[in-house]
Amino acid sequence: MDYTIPYWHPIAIHFPIAFLLASSVASVVWLVRPDVFWGRLALVMSVLGSIGAIAAFKTGEAIRWAREGAPIIEELVARHELLAKWTVAFGLVSVAWLAVILWRARANERVGIGGRIGAALACGAAAGIVAWGSHLGGLMTWGVPG
Repeated sequence: MDYTIPYWHPIAIHFPIAFLLASSVASVVWLVRPDVFWGRLALVMSVLGSIGAIAAFKTGEAIRWAREGAPIIEELVARHELLAKWTVAFGLVSVAWLAVILWRARANERVGIGGRIGAALACGAAAGIVAWGSHLGGLMTWGVPG
């Protein structure tokens, strides 16, 4: 039996969802526990989530054209694609923010509350946008519940 995966998008989407949500959690923990470990963990998760978001965005194009014409997809695909772009953008913003504040704090291993709040906001925005885009993707795949 020969089996090939026709579209990689359903596989690729799991990475930005998991990693960006994990980054958001790590950045919130970092607010409460100012140990730089949590900032580094948030950075690693943001990097992996951003790479996953780029892969998900790129693989989404192929499946979009294959499913063209379905009413629910026609209704939601433009917003879903916009949210994918925003996910990539906010993922990269969180990477940049975390990298800069961690690099600046490398000598004393501490980051002030303002830097940690900014990190939590950037990571939280990326997580919220990927969750919203994922919800729309689920609606396009499975339809409206009820």
